[in-house]
Amino acid sequence: MTQSTETDVLGGSTCVPAEDPIGARRWAESLPFSTRRDLRAGEHAVWRRRAWKLIVQTAAIGAVTIAGVWAGAVAVDLLLSELSHAFGGVAGLALSLVGVVGIAAACLARSPGGHAPLVPRIGGLAALLLTMGATAWAPTDALSSLWLRTPWVAIVLLGTGTIALGAWQRAVLLARLPRLFSDLAASTVDVYAGGRAGARLDVMPSSRVVIARNGSATERIATTRTAEIAAPQPHAYRTSLPRGVARANADALVKLQRRGLTVDERAELGAHIRRLRRTAWPALGSLFAVALVLALRMLEDPDWHNLVDVVAFGWYALGVVACVAYARRHRAAKKLAIDRDLRWVVTVDDASPRAAGVARLEVLPVSHLAWTEDAAPALWRLHGA
Repeated sequence: MTQSTETDVLGGSTCVPAEDPIGARRWAESLPFSTRRDLRAGEHAVWRRRAWKLIVQTAAIGAVTIAGVWAGAVAVDLLLSELSHAFGGVAGLALSLVGVVGIAAACLARSPGGHAPLVPRIGGLAALLLTMGATAWAPTDALSSLWLRTPWVAIVLLGTGTIALGAWQRAVLLARLPRLFSDLAASTVDVYAGGRAGARLDVMPSSRVVIARNGSATERIATTRTAEIAAPQPHAYRTSLPRGVARANADALVKLQRRGLTVDERAELGAHIRRLRRTAWPALGSLFAVALVLALRMLEDPDWHNLVDVVAFGWYALGVVACVAYARRHRAAKKLAIDRDLRWVVTVDDASPRAAGVARLEVLPVSHLAWTEDAAPALWRLHGA
């Protein structure tokens, strides 16, 4: 069957309207899949150059940071041995310097939008410089006091967290580069468009690298999330809820019923469940960091007080926050698994005779999450893997 074509607004490349029913259910940033176009020769060169630039920059930044931190720690250890001992030796100094680098980078880095507030950045730099100045001029034993030790705990936790987050984001981009090169070889781009504002997003199919937003080419490598959304069932057969599910004093103007979930909808729920359950790495990484730091401190100074001081409790707090966040996601996955196994969804409609017959809201019975709103997928469903 012959497909019609149209001219792409970005510069003359061919667009093929989507006819695949699966592709029609793919979404990115709340925009449905619209069409697929050819990649232009100029875009080929630009994105191949940016990919190699990312590789070189990452290697250079990593090498300079590691060498600089280690050289600084060794220099302080040789020149100021008492201060080095107060920080826990070369390892403690290196960890503290990583925190300094992380805070400084967060305060000095240019935000993508260019609209980051200046007051928190200036305040962060001022606090960092003040802490470092106080450490240089204060007596060595001052580091054992809360007034100077607490800021350093905050610097290490926030700075290393910033470095770890940046490294993870950079690693994710690097892991996408083989797919980006495959996309460049295939020379196709997925276009997502729609909405009242006429928004448009041009995305590489496999790597999910965004190459244009609303007709304007992007300036850096950034990825987006896509989601496979099951087709809505606005006219599916509905029946009454099981006895005891709805309250007896429910609003008389609201009509509650249920309909069965399709195979595709249950598969989508399964994908959300797997996504929630496989995000254990922040908790595991935090626990590993806590164990590593405390082990290094005990090796340097085998005193049990190192396990119950302000530094240790700061690391304990970091591990607890990460574990609690994962526990919440795991609990949400468990509720979604029950919803999937129940195989039905609650439909909410107007009870008036003028109702159009399309449920204005569908809700999962156990997790209480909205499934559709006016026959459109709920927003949380559009943020896939």
